[in-house]
Amino acid sequence: MNSNQELLIQIKDINKIQELSSKETLNNSELNEMALAMGFESYDEYLDYTKIQKDLLISLNKDYNLTNYDATDIYGVLYVEDENVAYRRDCGSSCDRTYRNCMGASTAAAFAAHAGCIGLDPTIIGGIICHGAALAVQYFVQDECGNQGLSCHRGCIK
Repeated sequence: MNSNQELLIQIKDINKIQELSSKETLNNSELNEMALAMGFESYDEYLDYTKIQKDLLISLNKDYNLTNYDATDIYGVLYVEDENVAYRRDCGSSCDRTYRNCMGASTAAAFAAHAGCIGLDPTIIGGIICHGAALAVQYFVQDECGNQGLSCHRGCIK
């Protein structure tokens, strides 16, 4: 999850990622464009990153059968919180909690999506497109989490 968050931060061109990940197949030039848009120096650097991530996902899937769980299940495991605390917090804390929960839900959904891409990884291009699409969706959802958090704080009475 940490590596995925770091990848989101290094994105150079989300629009290019979205454009390329919507295609059925990518040529060598487009594969390099995708890697550069994600913030990698080269396609080879991206392949090294994906190999490490794929091996990690395969290992986690082997140990925990991740593909049998949806994003809600994963969120429940990763982000357990005492619901009763919500009634004792002020507006600012509630906004922080809303933002944190939104980020957690989007991370869990992305984790589930990346786990779902494992089956396409052997095709290389299919895996890249699948992981790129998952990354693009996570990027926009987390941007909206930030937007909603700021909106919430503006509505708080100090």
